Amino acid sequence: MLKKLRIAELPIPTFYGDEICHVNGLKYAWDVFKATMKARLCGMHLFYDRKFDTEAGPLAHSDKLGFPSSQTFAVESCLPSKNVLQLGIGHANVAAALEKKLCHVTAIDFGANEAAKKPTALPFAS
Repeated sequence: MLKKLRIAELPIPTFYGDEICHVNGLKYAWDVFKATMKARLCGMHLFYDRKFDTEAGPLAHSDKLGFPSSQTFAVESCLPSKNVLQLGIGHANVAAALEKKLCHVTAIDFGANEAAKKPTALPFAS
């Protein structure tokens, strides 16, 4: 519907064992109408429902150095010239601050979509 395609409804008999199940057509039509309206409202940014969220954009990371924050505390607690494993890179601002302290930073970061596309990239993937 969001792509301006026509919807064709076909009757599909539902069986539970030997018994045929009949669906309440008006309730079904009302549920379809509600879902359609929710999808339209989500498209206009007037309503939000995760199942209608089709835009998977990158998450925004902000620089949290220079004031009391978890990133600042992490950088300050690392001793110079140490090896650091950073999980989740963001804009790599923490890694850059650690490298200024002569730390060797190994960073790992990937989104859920990347992991789903390349399950063999994980050494323990089967």
